[in-house]
Amino acid sequence: MRKPLSSVPEEIAFLSADAGRERFRDGMKAHVLSRFAAHGQAIKGSVFDLGVYYGSPSVVRVVSDARAGAVAWTGALYPEDLPAQKARKPAAGTSEAELIEAALDAGMELGLQTLPARARKAVDVGAARKVARQRLRQGSFRKNLAALEESQRGLAVLLNASRDPALTVLKDSDRLAQAFGLNSRQAATIVRETRALVDAGKKTEAIKRAMAKRVQQAIEARAELLADELGREAIGVTQTALWEQAKAQGLLEEERHLQEWVSRHDDVVCPICDELDGQRVEIGEPFESPTTGEQFDDAHAHPRCRCKKRIVTVRTPDRQTRRRVA
Repeated sequence: MRKPLSSVPEEIAFLSADAGRERFRDGMKAHVLSRFAAHGQAIKGSVFDLGVYYGSPSVVRVVSDARAGAVAWTGALYPEDLPAQKARKPAAGTSEAELIEAALDAGMELGLQTLPARARKAVDVGAARKVARQRLRQGSFRKNLAALEESQRGLAVLLNASRDPALTVLKDSDRLAQAFGLNSRQAATIVRETRALVDAGKKTEAIKRAMAKRVQQAIEARAELLADELGREAIGVTQTALWEQAKAQGLLEEERHLQEWVSRHDDVVCPICDELDGQRVEIGEPFESPTTGEQFDDAHAHPRCRCKKRIVTVRTPDRQTRRRVA
């Protein structure tokens, strides 16, 4: 039987972090969609039209500057000058940077609530927040670039499919530009669904309308997932930074205070999280799957993972397994 959460306050802290993650996701989703739409609008023009006419996937990289888009996106998320006020509970219309700061707030609160009481009172919150923000900003460009490059690949899938004489319905520059934001898997699904409608004898305009709706649904789903992952990472990295700061100040002992993976302890926990539940490692060390050996820097095994981590105090340090305690 799995161990229950150690206390009601801990459960409240976890639920509060989940609520912060949801608020962040809901606010950031609109910004991700806006980024995709702006990028799609920017690629429109004679060169793109020519690529669409000939069904040339290579034109996507010619007209789409993913690196410049990633630079702009990262700057909006983590500006050098912080917003004057942070939004702990961001409302609709909150800027990307304010949403990030609110996620840092949520991660800081989670980190504090999962620290021992003595450490909670003495840890340098400002120093930990600075470290967390630096780490997130450093990794942001790479992840934003990957998101935009995957969108390029998705668009290339559609362009390549449009070369099929049966799928000339895809040769529509405006609608293809609006499809920027699909990943390659989603784009392949759109191609299959388009082919099914063509084979069913549907009229061209009906197919275009149906596919425009499906494209929008798919892009919104991807934007929501990207926003959720961004919020989860911001909260998790901040929690870890706070614990590491406490450890650096001598408020946590290296082998007595460990971080423990905590699953949600319900019937929908996946096999990956189920086997990681209860695993203990030193603060700052990765968790590791007993089955596959895959390592996880945070208690997060897959998209939409609901797991958390907490600090546990052990009376007798286990020195048998390097720096890992199973």
